[in-house]
Formats: sequence, structure tokens, C-alpha cells
Amino acid sequence: MTWNLLSRRIHYWISPFLAIPILIIVCSGILLQVKKQWSWVQPPEQRGKGLVPHIDFPTLLHSIQQQDESPVAGWDDVQRIDVRPSKGMAKVTLKSGWEVQVDMQDGTILQTAMRRSDWIESIHDGSFFAGDVTKLGVFLPSAIGLAVLWVTGAWLFWLPFSARRKRKLRQVAATSTGLILAACAISEQTCAANESERWNVVFILADDLGWGELGCYGQEKLLTPNIDRLAREGMRFTQHYSGAPVCAPSRCVLMTGKHMGHAEIRGNLPAPKLFPEFTEGQYPLSRQALTIASHIREAGYATGAFGKWGLGPVGSTGDPNNQGFDLFFGYNCQSVAHSYYPASLWRNREKVPLNARPASGHPKDPTGDEPAETWRGENYAPYRMIDEAEAFLNQNAGRPFFLYLPFIEPHVAMHPPQASIDRFPSDWDREPYRGGNGYTPHPRPRAAYAAMIHDLDSYVGRILNALDRHGIADRTLVVFSSDNGTTHAGQKEKRFHVGGVDAEFFRSTADLRGFKGSVYEGGIRVPMIARLPGIIPPGTTNDTPCYFADWFPTLCELLDLKTPNGLDGVSLMPILRDPKAQLEQRPPMVWVFPEYSGQVAVRWENYKLVRRGLATKNPGDWELYNLASDRSESSNLSTTQPEKLQEGIEILLRNMSDNPVFPVRLP
Repeated sequence: MTWNLLSRRIHYWISPFLAIPILIIVCSGILLQVKKQWSWVQPPEQRGKGLVPHIDFPTLLHSIQQQDESPVAGWDDVQRIDVRPSKGMAKVTLKSGWEVQVDMQDGTILQTAMRRSDWIESIHDGSFFAGDVTKLGVFLPSAIGLAVLWVTGAWLFWLPFSARRKRKLRQVAATSTGLILAACAISEQTCAANESERWNVVFILADDLGWGELGCYGQEKLLTPNIDRLAREGMRFTQHYSGAPVCAPSRCVLMTGKHMGHAEIRGNLPAPKLFPEFTEGQYPLSRQALTIASHIREAGYATGAFGKWGLGPVGSTGDPNNQGFDLFFGYNCQSVAHSYYPASLWRNREKVPLNARPASGHPKDPTGDEPAETWRGENYAPYRMIDEAEAFLNQNAGRPFFLYLPFIEPHVAMHPPQASIDRFPSDWDREPYRGGNGYTPHPRPRAAYAAMIHDLDSYVGRILNALDRHGIADRTLVVFSSDNGTTHAGQKEKRFHVGGVDAEFFRSTADLRGFKGSVYEGGIRVPMIARLPGIIPPGTTNDTPCYFADWFPTLCELLDLKTPNGLDGVSLMPILRDPKAQLEQRPPMVWVFPEYSGQVAVRWENYKLVRRGLATKNPGDWELYNLASDRSESSNLSTTQPEKLQEGIEILLRNMSDNPVFPVRLP
């Protein structure tokens, strides 16, 4: 049992036993004080009137005046009269401190003594005031404060250790804002201490990074020391999948926790095609969409995103500020992100000028002989974005935060600075890329591609160093992954893929089949590394099949948040804690992709079902693979295992909801 859970149970079970009796005593004291002391309720000369059956007040006063030990001149010297008919007597408390007990039948003095202390008196008659109205200023605020602390859960062990404090306070605030303000005032220092103990999250997303393009995944030419460090200090997954084979829908799955059979966005549809009021951006998330950023921000986290968004134009319902991010800096539109030297970037809804002479990522009629400097501007956008991201981390290191870093490397066009290119051997590039497969040409395409991945790795290093510098690395989950596989083959320059990428030279997908835009393994199986000291065992490898939809429930469990209904993923926390553990009731992983001729895929157990060409006149046949023995998807089992084929089709049909904007039809 964790200390956090134990502290909550202490609060649940112990606090009522302590608080309720104290509140009863305090409230009874208040009632007695109102009844017996406040002059506007009962003037002194009228106290007890009608309750003393056999003697009148003058006789009572005369009897008291006969006692030498307790002289009294008149009613003003009487502080309180307690009439007790069941005992046939009255107790008179004098301002001098004496108590006189008088027989109610004949006025005989039964007992005279100095009044007992306040605390003894309060225990005796249930009053915290013992007849002194001035104590109202002490005990009434105490009673209110105790009630506030109990109701909000702010007393005992709750505030120092509960990760849900802010969310619970907001829930109580819906009905009692005053109580919350009082609780926060009382527990300000404890709240601050609790803030610093909550988990942080940094989620780093590469763009078009292949499964085999990192050193820790077997890459031999590309240098990735910082990402490899993450793998040494955390867990490396070998069967982790992106949400989709291309950018926007993959990010939609990550942000919403819903696979492509249920996701709102299932393709890279430009927003202006359906929303002419916008000039850039992709089809937006709806107002009803619940993103992981919104859910985490509701728990009191600072949220920031730096890089490429792609889920709705600025000002739309998909605007990152409308989907849970306090601060966004970077590219809103994926097409604009094809240039590393754009005219401007977005800071929330403000355009920030960047380059007076922007460089296009899609030049018209390039000759292929231009030097690399032709496609460079004054300010390199990725460097500006990592600066802003590090500034956000510095500003929020003292409070819980969710930092989302969808970097644009190594997506083409290739525009890296010359200093990064010069790190790599000149004999790599004996043939330039002339722009025949789109994007900008480059005289050294292999070195340029390696430079982009090198820069990506350096950004990871800066983030890790910032966490170390602030002393928060041991309570920050760092996740690194890619939105899909490396870019696919081109048409004109057969040696290169789109944009000049030489995937064969770098073995970008190792032995996996397919590339970006494909639901084969090479298009959707991506690197994934997670590090959280003390929770995730360092230097471990995990073969559990998992994907982007799993991260929403995973972060909910880690951050102690309620997991929303309707998510398609499962929490990875069991296998993050123990690589030998198994995910119970692993739901199928589903891809319903209308683009690139229309494709579907489903992964369950070790089997994967694929069908392509659904948007063409001649759809392809069903394909079935056993990935446990055939991760290269070279042996189609659809004819030899018809029962598994049918099982996969039924799973797919159960997990496909209609989406008129991104339709996919199964013949």
C-alpha cells in the first residue's frame, strides 16, 4: 500500500471520529451562548423568568446578598443563571467568580464556591464559553476552521500527500467557494509542498522517424546518444505502434485515446477545404473532444506544447488553446512545417515573425544544382521552438506540468544548418538529390538527413539536462516516440524516397515491411522509450504490443486522475513497472485509414489483419500475418487459417464507427 493511499484511508476513517465530537461540543457551546448570554436574546433581569416555580427573582437575589463570601449589589453583578428544575435548584454565576446554588422552593443557599476553570466548566456543561461571551471571538473561528479542514480533506495527512488535491478542491468549490478559499489560506505552505511532489510528464514526439533509425534500435550510422541514454535509464519497447500511418490522425489518437476506428480525425485533410474561413491548418478536433492535455490541466497542471500541432487551425475548435494547452508555440499547420525557415510561428493566437525571407519547403522547378544555402533563411525554426520549450520547463519546474514536444525532425524538406551537416562523412554523398520526389533538393541528402536526427537527439539532451538541473528528473516521466514510420519511396528518383531520404542506406525500418502511409509494420511500428526513475526499471526491454491510444489511460493512472469513459487504450503502468508483467484484457489495436488508397488493419494477440485499396475500384484481398514468427509480414495466412481471418474481420467490424468526413467502406 502506498503512503498516499494510506494517508487517504487515515483521513476517511479517523477524521470523522475526531472531528464529529469536537464539532458537536463547539456547536453546543455556541447554542448555549446564544441562549444564555446574548442580551438581545435574554436580558439579564429576565433570565429564568417563568421557570422558577416557588421563589421570585427578588427573593433569589436577596438570598444571594445574605452570603458574605459572595456579595452582590444587583442584577448587574450576576453573569448567568442556570435553572435546573429536575434538581429543584438554580445555579447563579457571579462576575466575581463565585457560583451559588439556591434551592428553588425556599431560596435556601445550598452551596457557595469559586467558579471552576473554563475548560472544566466546558466539559461539565457542554459549553466552550463558560459564560464568557468574549470567548466567542476565539472559539467560533476555530469551529469554522475545523469544519473547513474536515470538509475539504485538508487536515491530517491529506494535503501533504494527495495527488488529487486540486481536483477535489475544485469539486468542493462548485458548492462552497468560501470553504476552499479558507482551506487554501490555512494550508498554503502544505499545498506548495504537495505541488512539488506530483509527477510531471514530458512527451517527445518525432516526425516520420523510422523504427530502425536510433542507436538503441540497432542503427549504426545515425548518432543518437541522448535518446540512447533514455533507453539505458528507462524501458525500450519493441512492439509499440503509432496511432496512424500519417501525421494528423496519429496525433489525434495520441491526444484523445481513441483508435482510428473511433477517432474524429482519420486523415491529413486540410481545413480550408471544408472551412474557407481558414487559410492554413488541418481538419479540427471538435469542441466535444476530450484531449489528454485538457484532462491533465483540469487537475491543476501547467500544460505546454512546442512543435507541430496539426489538429485544427488557430481560432477553430481544434486550436491547441481550446484543447488543453496553456501555451502553444510552433507550427499550427503541417504544410507550413515543411519549411524549417517559415515566415512566422504561432504563440497561442499570435503570429511571431521569424524570417523576412522565408524558405519554401516546396520550390517550383528546382534545377537540383543549387547549394544548400539556397533553401535557408535567417532563423531556424526548430532552434527557436526548443528554446521556448526549455523556457517553459524552467518557469514551471516548481509545479506539476505536462510538456508535449511534437518536434518536426526528421520530416522533409531537409533544411538543417551546415554545422550539423558537417558532422557526417563527405563520402556518404556521391549523388545529390535533385528534388524529383518533391520538397527541396539537397547536395548532401544523406548527411542532411543524419543532421536532422542529430539535432532531434540534441533537443532531447537539452530537456534531460534541464530536468537534472532543476532536480526533478526523478519525478518526471519522459516518453519518446514517433508519429509514424519513415517516408515512403518516390516516383522519379528511384534511389531516394520522398524528399531525398535514403531509407535503404540507413535501414530506416530494419526488416519491417512498408513505410509512412502504410498500415504494414514499417508504417506504424515506431520507437518508444519511457523513463521514470524509481518506477520504470532502467535498461529494460519490453515486447508487449501497445500503441498511442494507451497513453491517455496510462497517464491517468500515473497522475492519479479518473480515466474517462470511452477510451480505446489500456494503462501501460503494469508493464512499465515490470517488463515481465502482462496487460490484462488487451483490446485490439485498430487502424481505419481512408488515405493512400484506403486501408484497414487490426492487431490482436500475435495476429494482424490487413486490407488495402479500399478507396479504389479493385480493393485488395484480406491479408493475415502472425507477427510472432513473421514480423516482416511476408507469409499471408488468410487461406490457411480461415477461422483467424474471420475472427479478425469481426473484430474490425465491431470497432469501426461511421465518420462521414473520413469514410472507409469495406466491400
